[in-house]
Amino acid sequence: MRLGGQEYIFKIKYDGFRKMWWFALWKNCMDSYLELLPVSAEHFVGKKVEHMFVSSEDGSECWWPGRVVNVNRTGDLFVVDYVEEGDEVSGIIEYPLLDDYMDNEVRIVA
Repeated sequence: MRLGGQEYIFKIKYDGFRKMWWFALWKNCMDSYLELLPVSAEHFVGKKVEHMFVSSEDGSECWWPGRVVNVNRTGDLFVVDYVEEGDEVSGIIEYPLLDDYMDNEVRIVA
């Protein structure tokens, strides 16, 4: 989000596209055409997610499928069971998903 002129402009990244669009959404929100929904840690538990990681070797982006198993008491660390394609072995990792979700690097799939 940035201030453009006298109104707030929101940057939206669409899932699956690297393009960016700029919309003046604040007026729509104030006119009740758009509703901002709060996201809490409980919304993630039990959900299938895709999480973007950047390769340290070549800098390429890779979306890893996983399932959120649990969240700690403070709501900042999530236990995620990641499964690599073609591999039956999964990796269970504790990760701060909300930060990456706010950066459009986590998608809730189901």
